[in-house]
Amino acid sequence: LVAIDTRPGSPSFHQYLTLPALTGGVVSFAVDAAGKQLLVLHGTGSGATLEMWLTAIDLNPGSGTYLQARFSAALPSGIHGNAVALNAATRRAYVAASGATGGGVYVANTAVAVPALSRVAGTDSSYGVVVNEGTGLVYAMGAGPGFTLRVNVVDGGTSAVSLLTTASPMRSTNGDERMALHRPGGKVYGSLTVFTQYHV
Repeated sequence: LVAIDTRPGSPSFHQYLTLPALTGGVVSFAVDAAGKQLLVLHGTGSGATLEMWLTAIDLNPGSGTYLQARFSAALPSGIHGNAVALNAATRRAYVAASGATGGGVYVANTAVAVPALSRVAGTDSSYGVVVNEGTGLVYAMGAGPGFTLRVNVVDGGTSAVSLLTTASPMRSTNGDERMALHRPGGKVYGSLTVFTQYHV
């Protein structure tokens, strides 16, 4: 993970900034502009020894903890975090996570000093996540039985969950976790692994 100062009036303009050392490799990150922090999903290990965290790095130049870690919220051991997305209006971060047991969508309130990641009940293993701030809905895609595409839809206000499925043998895996939202058109797009006889 690298950062470059792009403020023209800064003495470190166009210089690399020193970030805190994070355990393991970085998987995904999101900017919390309102909270002036960078949310980084990272971890180390594999299988039962896998440990992953969502760490917030202070981005406020006027803060005494500038470019230092504010907090780290842990996923359960053995759960692989694949992507993170933020609802800027509610300051809630959503993590798409997978695992033999305990996979699903996890949420943390980044507006509090020491947040915790908790699994949204009724969600299953997910590899990509995106938030529609206009509706408050969270979309997280994953693979269902027979490698069919499934999308968990989470109501950010009530935590109610619905499941969108397809009969096509497509799947999203942790190598294909990209999702994007087109707000004006109200459409969500995802990158998928597609078998030879099908296309998206």
